[in-house]
Amino acid sequence: MFVQVNGDGTVTSVSVKASPNADLGSCVATAMSKAKFAKTQSGGSFTYPFVF
Repeated sequence: MFVQVNGDGTVTSVSVKASPNADLGSCVATAMSKAKFAKTQSGGSFTYPFVF
């Protein structure tokens, strides 16, 4: 799962690289898109190894 975050800590995009089921991948992406992170000056991106 690849996640991009704005400087204000909100998630701007989530992409699931692989999932055993499309609906499950969509559910996890929706949950991750509601996450809040610490504020930073420029935001960032990261890969999260979510194991289904």
